[in-house]
Amino acid sequence: MIINIVGGRGKMGQVHAPIFKRAGHKVIISGRETIPSLEEATKQADITIFSVPISALEDNLKNFGKYCKALMDFSSVKTLPIEWMLKYTSKDCEVAGLHPEYGSIPSIKNRSIIYCKTERTGEKCEEIVRCLQNEGAKIRTMTPKYHDLLATRNQLARLALMKTLGVYLAETIDVEDIYESSPPPTKIIIDLLARQVAPENDEMYDAMEKYNPFWQSEKQQLLKCMQRVLEGKENPDKIRKFFGKELEPAQKRAAEFIKQVK
Repeated sequence: MIINIVGGRGKMGQVHAPIFKRAGHKVIISGRETIPSLEEATKQADITIFSVPISALEDNLKNFGKYCKALMDFSSVKTLPIEWMLKYTSKDCEVAGLHPEYGSIPSIKNRSIIYCKTERTGEKCEEIVRCLQNEGAKIRTMTPKYHDLLATRNQLARLALMKTLGVYLAETIDVEDIYESSPPPTKIIIDLLARQVAPENDEMYDAMEKYNPFWQSEKQQLLKCMQRVLEGKENPDKIRKFFGKELEPAQKRAAEFIKQVK
């Protein structure tokens, strides 16, 4: 099978192109200034995978979707991209969405990938998923809307709360002071904050907010929850109940992380 990865020189292309080659497929990397051109590569390929920013995806599909025999994407949002893929391709073009839940890594073994099927998902899309499974990836199948709702509820809280913490600290304390005066758990949180605000993440996080259909409604839910917490109307019992049988394993994992912090 000939697999065309549009934007394949980026992080996702660099991770996945070798995987498809190891499975025996020919991989074409295409983009704005490649040989073959994006149009030529799309015409040649049995399946095209778009690995481009969501802000550029619709225009690319308008121009090149008509040439696709099968089509997938690596976007972190799924509802709109899949609507676009179905809209700008022929009725006999296979369509499915993927969301690899990782960045630039040496191996996808035990890493999660969300797989969103459509009424036009077929054997070419399934072969891509088999390649990923053979490399040890964990495939989770769900609808595009459920994916976006789930992504909003776990990503929105992290992004909003960490950003709020970061702005609060930036306005009230020196970074050296907080490292010197904080216990290990706080140092871990500060380091995660630093990772989150890496400049290369800005575009991805902006796209999540702009293109995820649940972002605004869930943001209101989060604000109401934060208000209850700040007013002392919630207590840790609800959180312990949320963890259930996972509470102790999570505490043990946290303890191992903390041991590594100096």
